[in-house]
Amino acid sequence: MSERKKVARKKIEATDEMKQFMADYYLELDQASKTGDFKVAWCTSVGPAEILRAMGFLVYFPETHSAMLGATRTAMEYIPHANALGYSPEICSYLTSDIGAFVRGIARHVIADIQRGRRRSAPLQAVPETEHGTGRDDPLTALVTAEERDRVRLALTQLSAGDRDILHLSFFEGLTPVEIAERLGEPALRIRKRKSRALRRLREAFLRGAGPCHDSGSSQTGK
Repeated sequence: MSERKKVARKKIEATDEMKQFMADYYLELDQASKTGDFKVAWCTSVGPAEILRAMGFLVYFPETHSAMLGATRTAMEYIPHANALGYSPEICSYLTSDIGAFVRGIARHVIADIQRGRRRSAPLQAVPETEHGTGRDDPLTALVTAEERDRVRLALTQLSAGDRDILHLSFFEGLTPVEIAERLGEPALRIRKRKSRALRRLREAFLRGAGPCHDSGSSQTGK
């Protein structure tokens, strides 16, 4: 069998200009979020962006970010997080991948702060005020209430061992579905489905407040 002939990739002339355009676009949004000089509006590409701009808003289009997630084949890692919040799997994946990535980013930062806090040799309260800022609540306290944390802990106890394992590997160890698949010796597609189901069941248990939420057919491995 003859070897396939390699096709030379032709560079699109506008590529460099588009890279700079997108970099400037995201840097402007980032600067606005940090300084508060401009308000940022989340708006789909078919929304009334002209009206928002006339009102002084900078406009963030989720399609640009979601397209990059799709091109890098990472969108499926984030979509289940949006589904777990109640966004239907039937709606546009541009929206769910973008929101899922945002939620995943918050979760990872909060968990990282918790893990760093556990490794401190002295409690934060024992550190002089001048060494640790203004004394505001830690990220987890600022993000959720004590009652919500208790409800999450209760909800976790209602999950199967397999569901808890998947969530631990995903959020506390920060592994991607592909990395989890390699560790557990399962296909990545199955891991994504297991993670999606675990998040859905966690949400159901959280909203319900009590009672088992895993399927009667769920085993300890969650397969």
